[in-house]
Amino acid sequence: MLKGIIFDFDGVIVESLDIKTKAFGKLFESYGDLSRKMVEYHLEHTGVPRYEKFRYFYNVLLEQEIDDKTMNFLDKEFSKIVKEEIIKAPFVNGVLEFLDNYYGKIDFFIASATPERELLDIVESKGLKKYFKGIHGYPPNKVENTARIIDRGYSREELIFVGDAKSDYNAAKENGLRFVLRKTADNKNLNVDYDFVIENFHDLQKIVEEELDARG
Repeated sequence: MLKGIIFDFDGVIVESLDIKTKAFGKLFESYGDLSRKMVEYHLEHTGVPRYEKFRYFYNVLLEQEIDDKTMNFLDKEFSKIVKEEIIKAPFVNGVLEFLDNYYGKIDFFIASATPERELLDIVESKGLKKYFKGIHGYPPNKVENTARIIDRGYSREELIFVGDAKSDYNAAKENGLRFVLRKTADNKNLNVDYDFVIENFHDLQKIVEEELDARG
C-alpha cells in the first residue's frame, strides 16, 4: 500500500549533521564552556528548529530573555555558516539512485526543521527539487507538516516517514505513520520504537521493493 515517503533532510538525505554541530559551537564560541553545553544540547535535540535552541541558550544557559533582534541576528549568522557547506555536503549513500529509480512510482516529500526558504534554496542547489511533490520546512513543525502531507489525500498506511531523530519519530507516530530510522554514529543511543531501520538508501530500497510487491 506504499504510495509516498516523507524524508527528513539533514542526516537522512545529506550528510550534514556535523556541519550544524560545528556551527552551534562556532556561533557561541565566545561563551567558553557554555558553547560546549550548547553543542551537547543540540546533539540531544537534533531535528528541532534552531530557534528553540537559541531560546534554550539564552533562557536556560544565560538565564536571559532573547529579543527578536537577537533571534534574527543568530538566525542569519547560523544560516551564513551552514548553507553553503550543506550545499557542498555529500549525499547519503544511494540517495540519487533511489530517487531516480522510484521517481514517478512513489510520491516524495521533505519535512525538515530547517527554515523553509533556506531549505528550498539548498534542495534546488543540490538538483533535487524535481523529485519532490512537497518540500516543507519550519514553520510549522514536523508534526504539523506531516499532517498537511497526509491531508493531500493519503491514508496513513500509504506513507512512511524516514528520519534520524526523536523529532522525526514524533512526527511519524503522532500522525499514525510507520517510522524508518536511519541509524548513524550520531544517533546510536536514540531510543525509539521504529518499524524499520536502515543505514543507507540501498537498505531503504529493499523495504520499498517489499512494499511494492505487496501492493502488486
